[in-house]
Amino acid sequence: NHALVFAEMDNPGISLPACSQMIFDEAHNLEEAATRFFSIECSPARLNTLLRRIAVGRGARRGGVLERLRRRLTASAGGRTHQRNLHAAIGAALEAGENLRGAGRRLFHAMQALLDKDATPLRYAGDADTPSAPRELSPLHPARATCREALSRAIQTLQELSDLLRQGTGEELDLLAEEQAELAGLIQMLKSFGADTETVLDARRGDHVFWVQRSRLREPLGEAWGAPLNIGPLLAETLYKQRQSVIFCSATLSVGGRFQFIGERLGLDRIPPERLQTRIAASPFDYVNQCLVLAPTCLPEPNDRLAAYGDGLAELLRRVSIALRGRTLALFTSYDMLRQCERQLAHPLRRAGLHLLAQGSGGSRDYLLEVFRRDRNCVLLGTHSFWEGVDVMGAALSCVVLARLPFASPGEPIFSARCEQLERSGQGAFRALSLPAAVLRFRQGFGRLIRHRNDRGVVIVADTRLLTKSYGAVFRRGLPCPTLACPDLDD
Repeated sequence: NHALVFAEMDNPGISLPACSQMIFDEAHNLEEAATRFFSIECSPARLNTLLRRIAVGRGARRGGVLERLRRRLTASAGGRTHQRNLHAAIGAALEAGENLRGAGRRLFHAMQALLDKDATPLRYAGDADTPSAPRELSPLHPARATCREALSRAIQTLQELSDLLRQGTGEELDLLAEEQAELAGLIQMLKSFGADTETVLDARRGDHVFWVQRSRLREPLGEAWGAPLNIGPLLAETLYKQRQSVIFCSATLSVGGRFQFIGERLGLDRIPPERLQTRIAASPFDYVNQCLVLAPTCLPEPNDRLAAYGDGLAELLRRVSIALRGRTLALFTSYDMLRQCERQLAHPLRRAGLHLLAQGSGGSRDYLLEVFRRDRNCVLLGTHSFWEGVDVMGAALSCVVLARLPFASPGEPIFSARCEQLERSGQGAFRALSLPAAVLRFRQGFGRLIRHRNDRGVVIVADTRLLTKSYGAVFRRGLPCPTLACPDLDD
């Protein structure tokens, strides 16, 4: 729904009614949604979507605007010469589309070749004062030039076909009006794709971060992205100035009882102070009596010996899960750690008659949650998307284990670039961004346990830094009940 609001900013009224007031629920996600919308994308998924609209499939299963146009022509009353010219133009456009498909794959293969073996995203930056592309992208030059030429040819052939359609008779124009409108839209989208590709690969916008990453497609291909470093000014111009009032709601908007962090991230510091009002509503839950927060100090610190920490975490999960006969949700910050624990838990939990569910190993998020609610002898391992939006009431969920304090990965391109921007401005990135963002995420994870006044249970924070690091106090203050240290697993 957040994305829908942004999508309609340039074309209002398509899905949402005109309004002067707007309420955003789960507003702690607004910065991420806005960043995603205002990002610039050069990806195989985007190009494939465009090419499928032009032509898709083979033989009797062929589809796309060119195939529909070919079929419509058989019902057209146009002259034979005009029909022959249209069929020839369709053939040329089909050939140009296939050439673009091949050229795009070569470009995206070349992007993938830039990445190291573990596919860590590659950040790069251009120079606003020079026309040359970034040095890191020099291996892309041949494939980029070929793709640019193929894209230009595809646009040209579609434009020639569109011009031919406009030369038809009145009856023929009416019959093919839908295809002509779709062609015009495709031409514009291909032009936008080309412009975005040039922008991303030139990387001359200093207010953006640019990077290459592995695509989500099965084939090993890369993709290039650009994202704004600060969405506050964009929201101020496109949202706050256009509405009489905007309301942000969420259980996790404040850090330490203040809204400074979220206000700076969302650009609320750019609006007149008299327009801004803040409120913190009291929780309807009696956390002190409904919930127990435990921190096992016997585990290794996650950043010291990762393998040893994984072994200790798996043993903790094994003992807790068996003691509770399931009813446990474990939240991870990485798939690797989740997989390690899944491997170590599979046999002992099965032997104990418990059902192990793990994200990415059997069904969608909604399916896993439905099984978890229905079968109380379940242990569910989830990562990023399970830290929020999970609503399991009653005894089906009696224990939530937070595997680590949810700090963002320092290798994530947008996050690391924003940290560097803060450091350049003289602010400490850890205190200004990393810590408050992690605290908000931490509180979201904690909130998975108590969903009703009758719920009760335990939250286990399996990260000793909660008690041993000075910044751990910031996390503890974000909880509505005290944290109890446990020196060993038996305790």
